[in-house]
Amino acid sequence: MLYFNNIPIDESCVELIFDDNIGNKIKDSLKTLSDKQICNVKLERGMNILIKTPTYFTNFDDYNNYPSIWSNVNTTNQDGLKGSANRLNGETKIKIPMSELKPYKRYVFSKIQKIL
Repeated sequence: MLYFNNIPIDESCVELIFDDNIGNKIKDSLKTLSDKQICNVKLERGMNILIKTPTYFTNFDDYNNYPSIWSNVNTTNQDGLKGSANRLNGETKIKIPMSELKPYKRYVFSKIQKIL
């Protein structure tokens, strides 16, 4: 996981916003990369890319700034993301802190789930 000033900036945690011209340059660059990771694309002068970092994020290990209530989750750390961290038991619910969200602002909710 990549961090900058204690903010997760890993490819799976951020939203990248750019125009079509920059998008085409990035696609061309990705074709030449063996790992196909956008974070490894060489930046060029004049590329305007907005990186939106997460407002709330947890990696189930040592980083958690998410003021939420989870249900049906085993909160015992089990080797973090390498093992079965916070194994879900049945239906899991996340209570989003609506009072912390601002009106007329766009929010993106995403997750990565590992099925065992």
